[in-house]
Amino acid sequence: MTTAKTTPHTGITLRYRLLRGFGWLTAAVCAFLLATFLLASLFVHQLIQEQFRTLGITDASWTVTALSHQQVRLNDIQFRYRLNNDDAKDDPKDENTLAVHIHSLRLNFHWQGATWRSLPVLEQMSMSGVEVTLNQLPHQILAQLPPSTRVGSDATEPQEPPTLQQALSLERIAHELSTFHWLAEQWQIDLEDLTLAFPCTDVNDEICTLNAQINANYHHAQQASLAVMLAPNDLVNPQSQLRLAIKLDEQNKTIAIDWRQPELFNAPFTVALQSDSIEFAGQLRLELKDWLADLHASPSRQPLLQVLERWHLAAFSPTALESLQGRISDMQAQLAQQLIAQLPLQPLQTAILSSQLNTEFSGRLPWPTIVAENDAQLHVDSQLRMPLGPNSLLQSTLALTHESALINLVLEAEPETLHALRDTISQQRPDHADMLLSLQTTTPLQLQLRAASEFDFIAFIHSLVTDTSGDDVAALFTQAFLDVQLELNDFPFQHQEFGASRVRGQTQLRLPLVQLLDNEAELNIALPAPTEFNIDLERWTIDDETQLQHVQLSSQVRQFQLDRSAPLKSQMSANVAVKIREITHPSLLPQAWSGNLAIQPQLDQAGTHHLVGDIENQAGLLARYSTLLALDEMLREPAATFAFDWQLEDIFLIAGNPLAHTLVDWPELLTLERGRIQAQGQLSYASSAPDSPLQITATLRLGDLVGIYDVSAFRGLNAEFDATMNAEQLVVSTEQLRLLSLQQGFLIGPIEAGFRYQADVADPLTGKLELHHNQVQLFDGRVNLRNQVYDFSAEQLLLPVEFDALNLAALLTQYPVSDFTGSGLLSGVIPIRLGKTGIFVDNGTIQALPPGGQLRYSSEALAGYAASNVSMRTLMSVLENFHYDLLSGAINYYDDGTLELQLSLQGQNQELENGRPVRLNLVVQENLPALLTSLQLTNQVNKVIEERLQQRLLRQR
Repeated sequence: MTTAKTTPHTGITLRYRLLRGFGWLTAAVCAFLLATFLLASLFVHQLIQEQFRTLGITDASWTVTALSHQQVRLNDIQFRYRLNNDDAKDDPKDENTLAVHIHSLRLNFHWQGATWRSLPVLEQMSMSGVEVTLNQLPHQILAQLPPSTRVGSDATEPQEPPTLQQALSLERIAHELSTFHWLAEQWQIDLEDLTLAFPCTDVNDEICTLNAQINANYHHAQQASLAVMLAPNDLVNPQSQLRLAIKLDEQNKTIAIDWRQPELFNAPFTVALQSDSIEFAGQLRLELKDWLADLHASPSRQPLLQVLERWHLAAFSPTALESLQGRISDMQAQLAQQLIAQLPLQPLQTAILSSQLNTEFSGRLPWPTIVAENDAQLHVDSQLRMPLGPNSLLQSTLALTHESALINLVLEAEPETLHALRDTISQQRPDHADMLLSLQTTTPLQLQLRAASEFDFIAFIHSLVTDTSGDDVAALFTQAFLDVQLELNDFPFQHQEFGASRVRGQTQLRLPLVQLLDNEAELNIALPAPTEFNIDLERWTIDDETQLQHVQLSSQVRQFQLDRSAPLKSQMSANVAVKIREITHPSLLPQAWSGNLAIQPQLDQAGTHHLVGDIENQAGLLARYSTLLALDEMLREPAATFAFDWQLEDIFLIAGNPLAHTLVDWPELLTLERGRIQAQGQLSYASSAPDSPLQITATLRLGDLVGIYDVSAFRGLNAEFDATMNAEQLVVSTEQLRLLSLQQGFLIGPIEAGFRYQADVADPLTGKLELHHNQVQLFDGRVNLRNQVYDFSAEQLLLPVEFDALNLAALLTQYPVSDFTGSGLLSGVIPIRLGKTGIFVDNGTIQALPPGGQLRYSSEALAGYAASNVSMRTLMSVLENFHYDLLSGAINYYDDGTLELQLSLQGQNQELENGRPVRLNLVVQENLPALLTSLQLTNQVNKVIEERLQQRLLRQR
């Protein structure tokens, strides 16, 4: 047997052929597998596309960058989503679609069973660079959505919406998520850099964008969280953003909102909704010039509209935005109108529009359904700055807690600001320009207001939510008050009419909140302590003749009721005290005065007050006054009249005469010793009568006055005078004046008279006297002055004095001649002529009334002379018992005081020569002033009269 011998070359060839055959087999298998995978991929891709179409997704494309049994990475994912999934054809230009472009997508998952033989379950999904583009305005797309897909709508029968607690229930969320079988019991979804692009308007091609980030976590129905960040793509103000964070677990549920909006807040506004409470914090910034900006002129200045523009809300709901803009415009117009009406002064309007408000607030409030008010917290710090000038401002701070509120307001106005305000007021009120322009100051005005209230805000919120009837809310406000303290610094100023003056004041108020918050209700302001307001004036110039020196005025307000619709009709109860060191007036003696004024509201007349007061001087003169004052009518009516009734406190002269120590024109020679003086009347001031705005009416009553005028003593003076005086005229009248007696050497009286006297105030002694009636009893007879008008301004005044039935016996009784007696009744007329050089009587007449009378004269001094003189002896014999039946004569009085009486008598002495008729002519001359002085010194007279008479006699020597 022959054996073939194998060579090495033959083995190598065999192995090569085997390897080449295996390679071809492997290549064939790989080709088959690749073909199978490609076919499967195409099938899966087609299947996915069909599924996408049923969901409204078209034109889907992506690139797989990594693939494993637990992870897939895709890049450049693009598709279009049809918002209204109907039978419309696929059209890239379909406006009812949105385009989505995802730059990167990563999916982490695990398999529910063995790998490749079960369905995958998502564990984590991360997306970045997501771009969503809308072809239409959002509000147009929302309008086209079917009702079942709109937010808050349901095509089926409406159901009761779940409560917040139900919506945040992990059991509810787990039940809802159980329908998504591709979600694991623990998963995470991260969406970074989401951009939503949409047309801003349908007018141009401008595109608006919103940026968002979304992070969601879920863990075995035990924990869940959602974080959303949304921000407008705004290069001008990129800080605007809104963050929402929801965290849920078995014990706690929290919704946190973080809103960053520089137009509104200095710091992020945060709200946290927890299971048992609400927590919030923020810093608000407000500039009135922006909030009250004219929307038609510059709508972009309005902060709220700026926010709406930043977030492109006009693209989502232009109708709502226009409505909101209209409401804002109407509200601003009303505020501007009220601002102009209430504060017509331009500097105040400018100051308000320049105000800045910064508020920092935070708090923790329990849910109203949970009684945990002790855990509540509320804190608000607010500051308002209103610049009034370069160095002046009004600064207000508000500190608010859950159980109290505190307001502190400080006004600091530099002199420059006050002067600017003064100039503005003088321009708008030119009738007061002179008075205002003279106001000067070098001291800042400082006004501080502090208000505090104890109010349970938590109980209020609880009642507001739980009490449907509102009774608990009303009860809280009814029992709550706001306590206010107001203090004005000691503010000095200079004024042309007041000189160096100062003002200061302080008050404490208690305001009921229920009335304070109701704009329609009147505000009853309680005063725990009287409001004090003090003014010190160096002087007060009333008019050209009247000036008050060193006036101190202090007021105390006890009650105040504010009528917010008409502030001048508000009502108050107050007391005012005034002290005046001296009143300068031509008719008043300089001395100190003081007074009090009580102000009470008239309940039946809104805005009208009853003023009752008194004023007293150092001499003891006390006057009381009262009036009804309607301040609204006085300021509104240019021709308003201010009038008040006055009454002197009864003056009992036995205690002194304050009138003599008050009036400059009080007669120096008039002394009142006893009696009673009463006076009352009305004083009115009418601005419509610039020539005589001041008018006084008075009634003066004199009761049983006893006194002295010059050297004449009187007693029993009773009278009632009516007087009227204005700037031009003085009128005094009486219907009944009665004087019991007048002693001026002779006893005169009683005296009765009625008259009316009218004179110019500038010259009160040269008026006209109209006598109605007058009668004087003298020597048991009557004397009267003829009833007519007497003009005291004439060069000479004739006073025809008529006397009737004067008893000669009574006259001779008072005449200081003891050896001369007589009887009979005398009548006549004495024409007294008053001139600038003195008093005269020319050819007065006297005659005896029938049947005549008797004269007896017996003088030891003339008896010796009559013994040697026949004629004298005959005359003395006749006059020893002379019966006259005729008596007539003439009376003259000269400027040297000589009274001359020329008498002619006819009669007889029955005891002489059988009663032969005798005619006697007598001339009697007497110095009347000396006679009266002699008579007064002879009688017992008052010491004052005696001293005056003696001084007069000394001057005559």
